Amino acid sequence: MISKIPRNVSRRFGLGLAVVGLLILAMGLFLARRDNRTSRGVGPPEQTFDFVRGWTGDELTHRFTLRNEFTSPLRIKDVLSSCGCTVAGALPEAVPPDATVQIPVTVNLDQGAGAFSSSVTVLFEDHDPVRFRITGDVVAQVPDRIEFPNVRRGERIQKEFFVKALPGRAITVKSIEYDSACFDVHFERSSEGDWRVEVSLTENIPYGFFEKRLNVKTDDAKAPEKIVMVNGHVYRRLEAEPWSLYLRSGDKVGKNTLRIFSAYDEPVVINRIEVEPQGYLSIDLSEISPGREEIEVPVDFKGKYGTELIRGTIKVHAQVGGLDQSVEVDWFALVRVGESSSKS
Repeated sequence: MISKIPRNVSRRFGLGLAVVGLLILAMGLFLARRDNRTSRGVGPPEQTFDFVRGWTGDELTHRFTLRNEFTSPLRIKDVLSSCGCTVAGALPEAVPPDATVQIPVTVNLDQGAGAFSSSVTVLFEDHDPVRFRITGDVVAQVPDRIEFPNVRRGERIQKEFFVKALPGRAITVKSIEYDSACFDVHFERSSEGDWRVEVSLTENIPYGFFEKRLNVKTDDAKAPEKIVMVNGHVYRRLEAEPWSLYLRSGDKVGKNTLRIFSAYDEPVVINRIEVEPQGYLSIDLSEISPGREEIEVPVDFKGKYGTELIRGTIKVHAQVGGLDQSVEVDWFALVRVGESSSKS
């Protein structure tokens, strides 16, 4: 004889079967979805294209291919761009299964010469992002600067540079703005389609250091004005080296030396030397031989070395080629705190 199963037990058993069934169904859906999202995909998490070389002011575009290998639509949530990099055109909201989409990535090379790396990151719903990166080197159309280091006034020294045409795009130099008191500038088109610019110093360029701009005006629609800095140093009739004298602990008389000279091969006669602040340095003019093109001036520090920084000047007055000239240099020393400047 078979006994009846209690009703409450039957209900519990049926409820348990229902729960187990739901768990099995949920696990099946999870595994199916996991298989859908991980066994297939959209390719590597990052794709890179190297342009190798681009020009300052140029705009480069490369089309990356994105393929949806899932069995369901791949929905694009957002697009993030690094500096100077954008997606050219609108992307679809979703990519159908087994379909491909072209993603045009554009970079503007507004930076200076050197390596560049820009990227676009595409964010998806329910999928890891994919990054598309563009790399290469920027080649400047003009140099950042040209230099004329330590030249004599009146010397006809000439430097040249080129304004380079972009690949497939001709360029014309319309004019160049410059300081005519310092430079003579000429430009002409070269046989390769670039423009050669010649820069020379004028005979009456001012003495001392200079830093000037050349504004090269072109018909380039993206960057019509190219800036080139020109800097250098024109020797004065009387010069000193070093321009800054650093007095260190343990230095002896004659070890700290100023070199006073004429850059134009003229005799130098030192008349007097002024030191500020007074009392720290000793300079004996009797040790100096006059009438030479180059004179070494020994400088003796009379104070006691310590931790307080003192800064002063040494101004040399002399005759160079029969004309009164002067030159000034800075000096630095560490002295004892509270050290008086009234040395005897």
